[in-house]
Amino acid sequence: MRWAALIAYPVLILLGYLLIVERGRPPPQPLTAMHDLVAGQRVLPGDVVQAGAESEYLKRDVKAGEPLKPGDIVNFPVFNVETGMVPVVFAVGAGLVESGDLNAGAKAQICKGDEAKLKSLSVKAVVCDTSGTICWAVVAIPTNQFANLSNLFAEAPPPRLKSMRGNPSC
Repeated sequence: MRWAALIAYPVLILLGYLLIVERGRPPPQPLTAMHDLVAGQRVLPGDVVQAGAESEYLKRDVKAGEPLKPGDIVNFPVFNVETGMVPVVFAVGAGLVESGDLNAGAKAQICKGDEAKLKSLSVKAVVCDTSGTICWAVVAIPTNQFANLSNLFAEAPPPRLKSMRGNPSC
């Protein structure tokens, strides 16, 4: 019987401590979208209320004012590429991502010099390195235009990805 009391006493103390500590903590605040967000989008300051680290991505599309559910923000972007499309990765400056010009859901174009070679491409996701200096954007290119893209890489300078937001000229 003594051994039961020796075991029960510390367990009761631990349960009491946990009840006191848990009651003192405020409940977690839900995340709310400040504007419409697209699956695979990198969460930036101002995208959601109570956002965590900048290297988080949305798993699903979220409308403005809609609360985010647990599991909606993941550590790596999730995106789909439709049939008849080819995902292609371009290196882009982090400034384009931080400004919101280039992120999942944005329209982009592939430029060679001053000429737009492919327009109105859908950005599927953007991934940035831990230093925040360079990012990679994944765009979906129609398969019937993919051969044209491979020809663009044959000669210098290489093609670059540019946002169609603001000034859409290359």
